[in-house]
Amino acid sequence: MSTPDLRTAGYTPADPATEQALASLAVADLSTLIDHHTDTTSYLLMYDTTATWYDPKPQVRTVAVHRDPRHRTFALDAASHTGIAFAQRWLADRGAPLDAISVAGSSLARPADAATEQVEDKIRAESGRYDLVQVFHEDLDDTCDAWTLVRDRAAAQVPVRVFLQQGDLDERTYTLREGAFPDTATALAWLASRTGPLPPVPEQPPVQRVSAARARSAHRSDGSGTAQSVPPSGVQPPKRGRSL
Repeated sequence: MSTPDLRTAGYTPADPATEQALASLAVADLSTLIDHHTDTTSYLLMYDTTATWYDPKPQVRTVAVHRDPRHRTFALDAASHTGIAFAQRWLADRGAPLDAISVAGSSLARPADAATEQVEDKIRAESGRYDLVQVFHEDLDDTCDAWTLVRDRAAAQVPVRVFLQQGDLDERTYTLREGAFPDTATALAWLASRTGPLPPVPEQPPVQRVSAARARSAHRSDGSGTAQSVPPSGVQPPKRGRSL
């Protein structure tokens, strides 16, 4: 397991927000999956092994560091995600070249089909398109699900979108589907019950719909900021719980 290389030796935090972000990283057990560095910036995509089924939470962490060589200070921003594509978009919004933070050819779990790749390409494509509302991650014996609830600024109708990721632990693959809802309450009600297929997105032909699944326990509403449902190979799970 690698230690996050923030390249901040000899620098001091520029503000209280940076100090707070550093403190949040200190309590996590992080393994760097992808990183990209320049003279003044660093971008890291990491896996948080403290995210287990005992305390389900988003497992992908991102960090963006901007160093000021003149004043020997640095600003750091960090976030959590339920999917790699959202993590990449977050890093790109802070200056990382998308080709430099690609996970193609890595040991991470891979998309199960072309429909998943299309949805991920859509997420990565446009800066500022999605406003995050809520995220959730669930790891049980028979399922490994995560979802991201957003408001789509580009949507002409049904602007609330659910990106539902379902992992296959045996195959080390996952599917990702997008559904459209008129409002947040309707989306959360569907996520809590799963009594029908995921409503298709109206502005494009629907990809394979998510089948109706077992009823879910009540949704969480803590809305922490966003992880891949299946763990990258080579990352050892913590001694307690089961790492995704």
